[in-house]
Amino acid sequence: MKFKTSLSAFFALSLLAALPAQAEALTDRWYAGISGDVFLPGGGNSLKRAGGVSALMGYEVSDSWNVEALVMSIPNAASSHGGNSALNGFALQGAWHFWGYERVDPFFTFGVQSLFSSDHVFADDSRRSAIGPTLGFGLAYHLTDNLSLRADARSMVAIDSPSGIAFSISGGLQWSFGGGGNQSDEKLDTVDLKKTFVITNDAQIDEVVSYVKSVKKCELLVRGHIDCVLGMGKTRAKNMSMDAAQKAKSQLVAKGIDESIIELEGVGFSEPVKPFNFSTGVPENNRVEIKILGVDE
Repeated sequence: MKFKTSLSAFFALSLLAALPAQAEALTDRWYAGISGDVFLPGGGNSLKRAGGVSALMGYEVSDSWNVEALVMSIPNAASSHGGNSALNGFALQGAWHFWGYERVDPFFTFGVQSLFSSDHVFADDSRRSAIGPTLGFGLAYHLTDNLSLRADARSMVAIDSPSGIAFSISGGLQWSFGGGGNQSDEKLDTVDLKKTFVITNDAQIDEVVSYVKSVKKCELLVRGHIDCVLGMGKTRAKNMSMDAAQKAKSQLVAKGIDESIIELEGVGFSEPVKPFNFSTGVPENNRVEIKILGVDE
């Protein structure tokens, strides 16, 4: 029992130590989910196939790595020696999203899981609990920046003697609290928005320059947007969209616009004008929006 407790504590502390200290609101990186589960026990226990539910809470450490805590409940698991057993589980795991964020989002999981039964069903029916490492594969489909469909398949190898193995398959919904929202909404809400120019080619910069020079005073919020392609993570997308915004700023300054009135933002692919199409791409999503704020005519 001491070994099991120590192993769980070590794994939990290792995951928590990986969390980055960032100034952004913590809720921007948290997500939660609920799923229906099918439990498929293997050797080393007397349980039969059964259904249940699970819930998870996760945290995005980076564009590719997440940490997650899961709880599982199977209230009516049948045992091969007769009767039913209530089965509950808890797991801590890491998730590697090897393509980064995209609409179709496969990932690998690895961690440790504990199972607790109301009857002696583990290790030749001599124990009511089991613990061991897990390895799994999952697939998420992001319906929106917040809501996703998620499916997981996970295996667990119990370290009890004799060792056993168990599988679980789950499918359900996941909700991201941050949802990839942009960070400039507060500015747009507190300063009057006079006009927005959508720039898709260099020639359109002249329209912005003409307007800015026709008023006494204004501010410019230059926001870069890009289309989402397979394998593109959030950080890379924001960097690329910031590069587009910086290019537009350089063109404005070169044509005589005061640099001090220009603010930049890269929002990545979080605000597409048309749905993503990974096979053909959507050129309209690649754009720079120049918002004219606080105008004094």
